[in-house]
Amino acid sequence: MTSLLLMVLLAQKIDFEARPRILLQRSDLKFERISVSSDHIFVRDEENSSVLVFDHKGRLTSTLGEETSNNLQLPYQVSWLEARKELFVYDAATRGFLIWKQNADGTFAFTRQNDTEFGLFFEVGHLIPISDIGFAAPVSLVKEKYLVGRFDAGFTPIRYGYEIMNRQLTTLSPVLRQSFMAKVKPNGGERLLAIQSLSPEVQVFDTNLTQLTTISVKPPGWKDPNMRKLKRVSKNPRELEKLKSSYSEVIAIYGLDDTLFLVGYRNVRAPNLYTYQCYDANTGQPVGQAFETAFWLVANLNTTGYYLDKASSKPELYPIEVVKR
Repeated sequence: MTSLLLMVLLAQKIDFEARPRILLQRSDLKFERISVSSDHIFVRDEENSSVLVFDHKGRLTSTLGEETSNNLQLPYQVSWLEARKELFVYDAATRGFLIWKQNADGTFAFTRQNDTEFGLFFEVGHLIPISDIGFAAPVSLVKEKYLVGRFDAGFTPIRYGYEIMNRQLTTLSPVLRQSFMAKVKPNGGERLLAIQSLSPEVQVFDTNLTQLTTISVKPPGWKDPNMRKLKRVSKNPRELEKLKSSYSEVIAIYGLDDTLFLVGYRNVRAPNLYTYQCYDANTGQPVGQAFETAFWLVANLNTTGYYLDKASSKPELYPIEVVKR
């Protein structure tokens, strides 16, 4: 399987280089929503209401959440902000954020809790800092409507967007699984990228969530969903799972540097494969060849993505770096 991890792209601008895998010590966790720093991997432990901290050799180094005065109840999303050396944990039970700061010696200290006015069923995805004045993130106002939002430093919502441009998709309720966001800094300044799981169209926003343009990233072999069938089975999980083999789906978008972003797709060629393609943030054009693997991209740090082997019974992460040649 390791051979799938490395594809040398001759006469291209981008290569993908595999690093030694990381085997985490715990196998009873969900690794789809993790965050990565230069030294650590943060994984939520819903059953024990905590966040586990691993080093890059896969060893468990600490547990966060037990030491707080208002104990973490239901960790939903962990967001490491490298520039601030802070970990933001969204608690789906209290609908607030708990924040830890990394000390000079590498340990973590709980610093504060940000209560919010978020309503019932409000969920927040991976946080993206905006020029040190606030945050953006994919959110759901209810569990059936996914969009993106901008918040100030205290997590007061400033604006929601994106659903206006995608009414046809948002009306499909449970079928629309997720929205994804990334940040780049092309020539025009700081930009937010948003994409929804059933539409290979990247919406480009400024930091106020004003739409600037749209980038089509439909890859070869993309299969549009049959909307009529999706509506019919949208509330039947078993039938919906069967139907997934008939259409493609976006699974990730990450900003790799100021001018490069990566998009991941499911079922472009086969149901058990994922395809990843880099794009130029200025032009929207593909850069290099696509990278095809059986692994799911679950986090990134700068130009290194962390891929999960979902078929394995072991919690294996594969760091793969995008290298400009």
